[in-house]
Formats: sequence, C-alpha cells, structure tokens
Amino acid sequence: MKEASVSRSDSLPERFLAHVRRRDLLRTGDHVIVAVSGGLDSTVLLHLLRFAAEDLALRLHVAHFDHRMREGSEADRRWVQGLAGAWGLGFTSGEADPRPGSEAEARRQRYAFLERVRREVGARVVLTAHHADDQAETVLFRVLRGAGLEGLTGIAEKREPGIVRPLLPFSRAELLEYARAAGIQYLEDPTNRLTHYARNRIRHEVLPLIERAVAPGARRALRRLAGIAAGAAAAWDSLLPAILADVQFERHGTHANDLLRGETGDRAPRARESLRGEKGSDEAQSALARSRLLGYHPYVQARVLRHVLRRLGVALDAAGTRAALEFISSGKSGRTLMLGHGARITREFDRITVGVGAASEVGETPLRIEDLAAGAGFFAVGGRRMRASWSSAAPLSGQWCERFDREALRAPLTLRGWRPGDRLELPYGSKKLKKLFGERRISAGQRSRIAVLVDRTGKVLWVPGVGRGVDALGNGSATGFFMAVSDAPDDAS
Repeated sequence: MKEASVSRSDSLPERFLAHVRRRDLLRTGDHVIVAVSGGLDSTVLLHLLRFAAEDLALRLHVAHFDHRMREGSEADRRWVQGLAGAWGLGFTSGEADPRPGSEAEARRQRYAFLERVRREVGARVVLTAHHADDQAETVLFRVLRGAGLEGLTGIAEKREPGIVRPLLPFSRAELLEYARAAGIQYLEDPTNRLTHYARNRIRHEVLPLIERAVAPGARRALRRLAGIAAGAAAAWDSLLPAILADVQFERHGTHANDLLRGETGDRAPRARESLRGEKGSDEAQSALARSRLLGYHPYVQARVLRHVLRRLGVALDAAGTRAALEFISSGKSGRTLMLGHGARITREFDRITVGVGAASEVGETPLRIEDLAAGAGFFAVGGRRMRASWSSAAPLSGQWCERFDREALRAPLTLRGWRPGDRLELPYGSKKLKKLFGERRISAGQRSRIAVLVDRTGKVLWVPGVGRGVDALGNGSATGFFMAVSDAPDDAS
C-alpha cells in the first residue's frame, strides 16, 4: 500500500480523510465497528472518526475485547465503555474463553469476536488501528522468519470478510502528536513494554538499534518493501487465472468421459470437474496436467500448487511445497503423496489430482436384468449414479449405446463395477480390463467409476464407452437387443 501522498504540512485529520476517500475505505453513512482497546492507537482512531470525519456521517459502534492475559484488564473494559458512552456511541464487549495461551490464539479469538459483533450490529466493516510502525515491525519480523513474497506484503489494508485498517500510512509519532494536541486521554498497557514478546523486542530494541547503527530510515524502507511486495503479489494474482486455465487437466489431458469411447466411435460429452469435487463426494479436488505444469518455472509451479490448495482450505508450508513439487516431477504414476491436514497429491499418468478430505466409501449397487424384453433401472458404480434402459424392439439413445444378438445372451445380465481379473474378448484375443484401461490411459480413480455388463457366467460383454466383446455381437437380425447407459440425473431416485 502506498503511503499518504498529502503534504505533511496538513493536519492529521485532513490527511486521514483524504486517505480514506482516495482509497475508498469508508463511505458516507457507513455503519462501522471500531475495535478499541483503550490504547493510544485505537483511541486516536475513534476520535478521528467521531470528531474529524463528520462529513462522512458515520454510524459508529465500539467493540472491546478482553484477552484476560493480564491482571486489571477488566478495568480497561469499563474505561472504554465509559468513553463510548461519553461520546454517544454504542458499545459491545467480549472476553476470551478459554484464556489464550499465545498471541496467535488471542488474535484468533479477537477477530472472531469482532466479526460476530459486525454481523449482530449489521455493520459493513470493522476498523482496526494498525499503523505504519506496526507495518514496519511486521515486515521485519517476517523477513527474519524467512517469509516469501506474500508474507512480505505485511498487514493488509483490507481483509475479508470486513476488516479495514485506515491508519496504515500514519506513524505512531503522528498519532501521539495528535493525541497530545487534542488532549486525548488513553490507557497504557504495561505488557507492551515486556520484551519477552518477540514483537515488543523488535519494537523497543531491534528496530531502534537498526535505525541508530545501520539504516536511519529502516521503518520507512520496510514500509516501502511491503508496498513493493504487495504490488508484485497483485501482479501474480492477475496472471494466475491464465496459468491455471493453461494447466487444467481437462484442457490438455484425456478426461474420464473422453476415454469412455466405444469401438463404434460414439463419444460421450466432456465431463467437468470442479474444485468442490464430484457431486455426492466428501472430498474437494482439482486436476492438473502434469506436463503443462512442469513446463513452468518451479517458482510458478509452487504458486499454482499453493493457490489450488489454499482454495481447498489448506495452507502449504515451504517443506510441504518442496515435497509436493518433487513428487510431481519424479513420482511414479499411481502413487499418492500425503501432505498433512487431509491434503494429498496423486499422479495418474499425466493427471495430477490435488485433493483434500477422505473420499466416502460408497458401496456398489448393481443392476440385475432378468427380463430382456424391455425395461430401465438405476445402479451405482464407485458412488457414480447411472441409469440403464434396454429393449428388444428398437434402438435406444443415451451417452453410450450398444446392440447385441439376443439369442446369444445368457441371462440374467448384470451391470456392475469392474473387478480384478475381468477380461474382454476382442477380435484379436482376450485382454484383461486392467491392461486395457492402462492402454487407454484411464486412471485408477476413473476405473472405479466405470460400468461393466456381464452375463450369468460373469463373462464381460460390454464396458460402456471403452469397448464391447466379440461375444453376442449384434448382426442386424430380428433378435437384436439394445442397451443404453447414461449418468443418472441429479433428481433420480
């Protein structure tokens, strides 16, 4: 984020208002929650909003959260409540439960409370008082921890679902100067001076030392670094959609339904896979074309992979990213890499499936056909709901259709999933379905959802979309038997 470009000769209220208008952070008549601890930063923010932003006609509501991490914190709540009352503002308070064991847990509980208040009050956004010094400290802290580009962007000016930080361009010195000039009273939190907290040590020891002995403008430089990183991250975000579209498996690989082609040449419509997985599945997944992904620089590969997993709810760390990229590059087809947090990557030929969550173990529901005259019914294969219809009178329509010699069929017939050892009699000899699937580059995951038609002896007659056996071939005689198989509609019962 760029720092305020208004001249420093202008007062803080003028520069503050110019900033929020230019960045469209606040709108006239906005209903907002202001997070107020009672300290300098949040009290100055509330004062600016209450007394210097009257033209915006804001509806302000104060929210205070007690972390219960030090003695006397209850008195802070009473003080902030009194301040809100004196300034004619609504007030809501909350407290940590259970008491946080770390700063990260305290932050999580605080933001959960603020979002709850925002929804209950019906406000558009929550305003917090993070300022320029907080930004510099955050960036330095992340630099020291080896953060990547996204980490170096620092504190975001806006964050979903409704967090806005309008003081980021302004330093703590400016806020303090304003408070003194306006006679603003505020609370001092004694824990802010304790240097056993990493943030406090950076604030009170590390940054002052750097500015004295190494770089006098360190804070300003760190804020500039955050802006550069934010710009680079935004540029990456603008390129990602095109890269993601390029590496989608459906664009370059052979998808399941494309593979399901009968020897008669009929072709099924292209299937579509979403990041939320197949309908009726407990897992979310995305499929990428391995060859296309590996054509990009490893840094781009890493960003694509992290982006996909983030959309699936998993944050991949540096070690996980390295392991995933190595697996995609050299892992054997048919293998799966578990990444933790329920995430996994599976390679099946040129298909890389990135998934999260355990797939439901859905039992097979076969369809037994006793009467060959005419009929229809539903069955399930690998959790895939399908519909079959058959007739001895006339051809049928569907995703996959076939004709047999009725006199050669040994009823009852059964539609089920394929099993190890299943073979199909082809004109040039018998072949195991497993080998046939491999030749057609049908992945293990796709095979579990392919239907097989067998006779009463278990002989495979037809694999819809893959091939038909030479047994019981239709020859145009009057004893024809017709069958059509399709995916069942969503409302099928």
